[in-house]
Amino acid sequence: VDREQRDLQEALSTVLDSTAKAVRHWYLEREQEVRVSAKLPEVVQIYNGLALIGADRSAHIEAPEQSRLRTFLEPHVMEQAYLGFLLVAEDGTVLSSEREAMIGFRTTTEKDQEFLDNVRTAPRFSLVSLPGEWFAGGFEVQPRATILAGASVRATDGVTGGVLILLIDPEDEFTEILQRGRLGDSGETYAFNRIGQLISESRFDDDLRQIGLIRPGERGILGIEIRDPGGNMVKGFQPSVDREELPLTRMAKAATAGREGFDLNGYNDYRGVPVVGAWLWNEAIGYGICTEMDVAEASVSISNLRRQAT
Repeated sequence: VDREQRDLQEALSTVLDSTAKAVRHWYLEREQEVRVSAKLPEVVQIYNGLALIGADRSAHIEAPEQSRLRTFLEPHVMEQAYLGFLLVAEDGTVLSSEREAMIGFRTTTEKDQEFLDNVRTAPRFSLVSLPGEWFAGGFEVQPRATILAGASVRATDGVTGGVLILLIDPEDEFTEILQRGRLGDSGETYAFNRIGQLISESRFDDDLRQIGLIRPGERGILGIEIRDPGGNMVKGFQPSVDREELPLTRMAKAATAGREGFDLNGYNDYRGVPVVGAWLWNEAIGYGICTEMDVAEASVSISNLRRQAT
C-alpha cells in the first residue's frame, strides 16, 4: 500500500508540476508579446496622436489613428483568437479599441485602476492579470471572464503614459493547457484565485448544470467557488445551507493560505465527489493550481495511472 501511495503521489505531482510550468510559460509569453507591441513606433505614435485630442469622444472616433491602430493590431488579435484590444490613457479613458462603443469609456473601478497602475510600475512596465471581470459597463454589458495582458506605452515626453491591453479569453488556450494535464478518466487540473473561485473552465460543466450550480448556458469559470457541499451532489446530495456558507474544500483552504501539499486519503471536491489531489500556490501571480482524480479511480492499478500521466 505504501508503494502504491508513493506512486500515486508521484503521478499527481508530475502532472501538477508540468502543468504549472506550462501555465507560467504561457503567462511569460503573453507578457512579452504585449510588451513588444507597446514599444513599436507605430503604436507609440498612434497613442501620442490620440492623447492630444482631448475629451471630445466624436473626435476620437473619427481620428485617422483609429483605423491605423486597428489595421496594425487586428491581424495579430485574430491570429491569436483574442477578444480584442484597448489603448487606455493614464486617467483610465479608452482612447482606442476595435469596439467603437468602448472609445471614450472611462473606468473608475479600483480593480481596473490597480491593474493600470501596476502595468506602469518599474521594472517590467507590463503585467498579465488573472481571469476576472474587467472594465464592467464598457467592454461588456454582461461582464465576462477576461485576462488582460497590458504594457506601458511611452508618451512623447518620455514619461510613461498609456497602456496597451490585449484581451484574452481564459476559456481558450489558458484552460486548454490546464485540462491537458490530468490522470485517468476522472482527472481534472484547474486554477483558482485567492478567494477560491475557479479561474479556468471546469471540465465538469455538464455536471454543474445538472446539479444546479450553474444555469444553462453559463460556464463554471468565475461562477464556481471551490467549496465542499458535504456530500456527493452528482449522486443527488443537496446541502442544507447556501453555497457561500459552505467551507472551502480541504485543498482550497490549504492552497489559498499559501500551503502546497497533497491528500491521498480523499476529500470532497467542489461537486462533493471524493477525490485525491495535489496542489500548489503561486504567490507571485496570486493563483493556485490543483490536480485531482476520483478516489474510486485512484484505487485501480498505479502502473496504469503512471502510463496515463501527461
